[in-house]
Amino acid sequence: MSASTKKKLRKEENAAKLTEKQLAEQKEAKKLKGYTMTFVIVVCLILVAAVAIMGVTAFNNSGIQQRNTDAMTVGEHTLNNAELNYFYIDLVNEFYSTWTQQYGEYASMYMSLMGIDTTKPLNTLPYTGGEEGYTYADYFKDQAIAKAANAYTLYDLAVKEGHTVSDDVKATYESNLAMMKMYSGIYGYSDFEEYLKALYGAGASEETYQQYLDMLALTDSFQTAKYDALSYDDAAITAYSNEHFNDFSAFDYCQFSVNVSDFLHNHEAVEGTHEHTEEENAAAEAAAKAAAETLAAGTYADAEALNNAINALEIYAGAETKKACTENKNVLFSNITNEKIAAWLTEEGRAAGDVAVIPNEYTSTIDGVETTRINGYYVVMFMNREDNNMNLVNVRHILAKFEGGQTDSATGVTTYSEEEKAAALRDINIVKDLWLGSGADEAAFTALVKDNSDDTGSKDNGGLYEDVYPGQMVEAFNDWCFGERKAGDYEIVETEYGYHLIYFVGESDTTFRSYMVENTLRNNEFDSWYEETTKAAVAKELNTKYLSLDMVLGNAQ
Repeated sequence: MSASTKKKLRKEENAAKLTEKQLAEQKEAKKLKGYTMTFVIVVCLILVAAVAIMGVTAFNNSGIQQRNTDAMTVGEHTLNNAELNYFYIDLVNEFYSTWTQQYGEYASMYMSLMGIDTTKPLNTLPYTGGEEGYTYADYFKDQAIAKAANAYTLYDLAVKEGHTVSDDVKATYESNLAMMKMYSGIYGYSDFEEYLKALYGAGASEETYQQYLDMLALTDSFQTAKYDALSYDDAAITAYSNEHFNDFSAFDYCQFSVNVSDFLHNHEAVEGTHEHTEEENAAAEAAAKAAAETLAAGTYADAEALNNAINALEIYAGAETKKACTENKNVLFSNITNEKIAAWLTEEGRAAGDVAVIPNEYTSTIDGVETTRINGYYVVMFMNREDNNMNLVNVRHILAKFEGGQTDSATGVTTYSEEEKAAALRDINIVKDLWLGSGADEAAFTALVKDNSDDTGSKDNGGLYEDVYPGQMVEAFNDWCFGERKAGDYEIVETEYGYHLIYFVGESDTTFRSYMVENTLRNNEFDSWYEETTKAAVAKELNTKYLSLDMVLGNAQ
């Protein structure tokens, strides 16, 4: 297959994931642990096509040793090396895919900081913090054994309770398998089993892989059913909300660090770089504190006013690059990592424009003595608190996605020409005119979705998103949904994916706060059930020498 064809396929996949991802987030938020705790890792393979072809050199061509050497036991189940390798390969691939998607071109750099050289086999890389001789291959192997043990323990319980795979989960697995089979042809393999061997080693077969998927599908469906069965009445939600009031509130605040290092002069000594004395360090710390307190004494209408005051300080005045505080918007209390900042933001009576100085401390151990030192001082300005009592919203939409575009290979960002955007805008305006001419109500809108929307995730349900919460959708879509809206409002909104004709159905009866509280209660209870259930998983490692321990992450394409 040509490079241009591969690129086109990747673009089509990404475009199809526009609101499929959003719809999945909306649905799966209600069953969060049901999928994050399970093993739908074959999706990872599909999203990145053939990323799991990672140079499996330990396997010979026959696969006999892998299929005939027992790798582990759990309960009454015995897995050979080929069967455990499904877990192992998927686990490593999931790790690699997550890092490359999260950090892009910097993924290798961050992995190198963890001691992972993406050009060398995993069994030659010492695991950071592990015992002597313990490698990253050992780490992933142990994780794979634990994951397999948990999976089969849940599988046995599901069978015992007579659970069967739900239609939704079955459809997901069947769709994923069909896509993998499609890729096997696209990438030039003679049949699907040859593709599986390229992914999982010579011991893989279509029969055992199907058994692996069937087991995962049942455990997924079983956990989802357990999660969905958990429910809480209004009294329980209110009580938990009151007991953890700050946890479900969000804050807008501005934060600037006056660093001690800003006040240290790194002049050269005769024999090398000057090492600062305790007196110099103390003087710099005092100067940084004084500068921070000068800022805190001011009155500011907004972040821009604070930035002006920062750049008026003698230490920063005249600098080529202007200093600016970091504006943190709508940050949940639980995501504020500095405990002192979090405590200050939540103090009773906190008002917009309040400013505080909070030490930026760190702890170091020198010669066995733990010492707390100060890097600088945070100047923190409170801007707003939102307790998230707004109602969730229900909307319908029709998407006219952008076609064509140029994708940056380094960032993965696709840009579109004005002509390509104009074509999508023309298409969505045609749909809008059809709707306005056919009643301009919700029923007429719903009738147009199936044949006119490019959003494969919602076109079959009338383009409906129910219980949309703030921050769930892409920014422009989100901002429109949570503006001043009333039932029947509509507008064409541009996002990075295309033009959306959005119809505002109305507010949900559920508030964002109660939604988060209920999910927290459900997640906590599910976690307890999961931990209690899987602690009975007793795995015994046997001979794992035929796992793909010599995988090279950098061979992923």
